Amino acid sequence: MFLVTLICSDEACAEEAEAVVRDLGELERLACACGCTLQALEVDAWVAAAPVARRGALALVAA
Repeated sequence: MFLVTLICSDEACAEEAEAVVRDLGELERLACACGCTLQALEVDAWVAAAPVARRGALALVAA
């Protein structure tokens, strides 16, 4: 999973957003609310945590 910071390609808009995607190819389908293309500013690898029940406690582990 990737956490991606995006910015609108239209300088007049310059809206920033974040997206969590499984594959960077998914970014091609995203668009700004104004209809323009979003460009990646930063890409961080991210590991989702899944809750695991243990006796009397709840722990988070990387999935």
